[in-house]
Amino acid sequence: MTRGRSPDRVDQIVAAALGLFSQHGYHAVSMNDIGRAVGLDRSSLYFHFPSKDAVLAEVGRTLLNSYTELLGDIKSRHSTGEARLVAFLEESVRMCIQQRHYLIATPADLVHYPPEVARELRHEWDATGKLNVDALIEANPALTAAEAHFMVTAVGGIPTSLVNHSPRMARQRLIDLLVGMSKAALFLEPAPRKGQVSNVQLAHADPTRTPESRKFSRSLSSSRERVLRAAARLFRRNGYEGVGVEAVAQACGVTANALYSHFESKDALLSAILTRASDLIMITTERAFAEASDAHDALTRLIDGYLQLTVHDKDILTVYWMQVRAVSRDSQLLIMRERRAFVRDWESVISDVRGIESLPARTMAYAVLGLLNANHSSRELSAEDRSAILRSMALNSILNSPSA
Repeated sequence: MTRGRSPDRVDQIVAAALGLFSQHGYHAVSMNDIGRAVGLDRSSLYFHFPSKDAVLAEVGRTLLNSYTELLGDIKSRHSTGEARLVAFLEESVRMCIQQRHYLIATPADLVHYPPEVARELRHEWDATGKLNVDALIEANPALTAAEAHFMVTAVGGIPTSLVNHSPRMARQRLIDLLVGMSKAALFLEPAPRKGQVSNVQLAHADPTRTPESRKFSRSLSSSRERVLRAAARLFRRNGYEGVGVEAVAQACGVTANALYSHFESKDALLSAILTRASDLIMITTERAFAEASDAHDALTRLIDGYLQLTVHDKDILTVYWMQVRAVSRDSQLLIMRERRAFVRDWESVISDVRGIESLPARTMAYAVLGLLNANHSSRELSAEDRSAILRSMALNSILNSPSA
């Protein structure tokens, strides 16, 4: 008689892998790491799963099943579209806070899954997400299906921003803050709280580096630029670990030797992409502050400038948020220091506009950036339409959410 897999042992392996993947990243975890976490030797682990890809596939299905069950339960308990969507926002925020490993189950993370599993999970994500789209259209019949789908997808960036930020805030306060932002982003009409406020200074201000001087200092040769952007596109689509130097060279029409004349290694190439993203964000931030008349105007300009980056530099920006753990420790420290600096600029503006302390303002800054990063392409919506929707959602989430 053939011995089958033990369901309890499979659940243990999935739980251990989920914790390891969420803490260290998929590519940094080996099958040996997973085996040690559950007390299994190599042969015993491979009896249950033939590869790490198979473990990841089971992790994805497990998380998606939890999400599907949640939606089904909410649908059975609430009769109106708005009530169902609010309940889903509350539960999804709670899941992301209380069980942070759910943060690796978003559609954006499907790049790490085997292609056939990614297709299956994406199909299931779309099917279950349609319940929320239908709920939003029921609550706001003026929306088209494309607009509602885009908004429901984008608002997920608010709770999943926690993957980049772990606020030291009481759990219920954090839940209330992120749920309030999510509800305001989806349901409220723009009603900005505008007023004169104190002058806001750049957290990283350097008087010798104006937006113009910084921009000119970044001029690159056309071939180097082509390599950098081709690599960013491939890293976004396939993940850093899933792309080789030869694939980058082929994508931009140069030889591997020509690529190495610009970047000494793949790590150096990724570091250059992250630095480019950091520079672009800093230029946009400095320009917003230089041209703003008050903090409310600065907030609007920060949002508009960042949205421009999500349209014209989407590949670079996505890699910046998703792949920083793939570079060397020294590069990580530099990128994260610059990231904290520009987030402090958003934090200072939000703090002034809303009259709140720095901790909730910083949490709101990360959350609204997560929302803006969801500016994905759409066959039905133009870049201008998507940006207009996200602009309204971002302003609403900050200006019209309950007091933090």
